[in-house]
Amino acid sequence: MAKTQLGARVDEDVAELAKKRAADLGLSIGDYLARLVQDDASGLRARAVDAAARFLAEH
Repeated sequence: MAKTQLGARVDEDVAELAKKRAADLGLSIGDYLARLVQDDASGLRARAVDAAARFLAEH
């Protein structure tokens, strides 16, 4: 893996897949990566709220 203009060390195949997926969605690679991070953060938040609700229901 070599450092690329993406600013991270990524496998060329992974970078190419991300670029193609971004293009399919009509997004720049930066916007696509930002969406992935936002989706992941939303998922983490939802799991944390669910865990808190289960804890409160049990106690």
